[in-house]
Amino acid sequence: MSLLRKRALRVFTVIVTCLVWEVGLIFILAFASDHFADGRDLFDMMFFGGNILIPTLLIFYRHRRRDQWIKEEAENWLADRLAQAIAPTNNWQRTFRRGMLWMPSLIALSVFLFLPEAMGIVSHAFDRRSHDLNDHVVHPPLTSFLRSYENLYVSAMIGRGIGRVGPLAYLHKEPPLSSLFFYAIGNPRLDHDRDWFLTSENVRSRRTVPFGSETMTCADVTSNLDALKSKLVHIMCLSSNNDVSADFYGLGADVNIFYEVLKTSTELPRIRIFHTLPPRAPE
Repeated sequence: MSLLRKRALRVFTVIVTCLVWEVGLIFILAFASDHFADGRDLFDMMFFGGNILIPTLLIFYRHRRRDQWIKEEAENWLADRLAQAIAPTNNWQRTFRRGMLWMPSLIALSVFLFLPEAMGIVSHAFDRRSHDLNDHVVHPPLTSFLRSYENLYVSAMIGRGIGRVGPLAYLHKEPPLSSLFFYAIGNPRLDHDRDWFLTSENVRSRRTVPFGSETMTCADVTSNLDALKSKLVHIMCLSSNNDVSADFYGLGADVNIFYEVLKTSTELPRIRIFHTLPPRAPE
């Protein structure tokens, strides 16, 4: 294998490994934060520690291979000079080789510019595309980062990468992220506190949208502080049968995506079971 192909393969391997590492680390730490008392502190520590570990290992690997890298460069240069003296390389072959050399860097740049979307797509490969909440199936966007726990709740984070919104939002520490939450209500009588916004006057607006064969009533419960100092919107929803609740907290530009998920939800087919035997036909 030529040196050019080896380099392209190494860079591509590093890109895939880093992406799988990031997504896998987030899933593992999210599981730990849900099942252990100190999981949230562990999440923050391990997430930042893991991001520092990757470049440290790359620098160490580069340092260890420095002498071998110089030797490979020298052998490659001598081989190219000898090949040009024997049979000159065509221009299209040179262009193709240079393009192949830049291809891993372009892939890494694309992942960097659209990192939230890329992580969302990868998360769908580790999680189910649809989720069952009390026989209601929600379909989060393909580019949303998913988290779920059995059939109890589903959360989806919608983000826009630097390639879509530019670097200013991230430099100002205001990343364009929105969170969608969907919960399966186990016992409506015990969860009666979820319906306070249906009759409260301290809401900005209300809206009813289709939710399978039911309807979902939503209310804008954004606080005055968020309305004055940020662009964040808080919406709470409850289904007409009190079996599913939903929450949205994020940018106003993503509210329509949240409502679209509610509208496109489906229901599992139900099997009718007779509690009492039907009457027999007369003989």
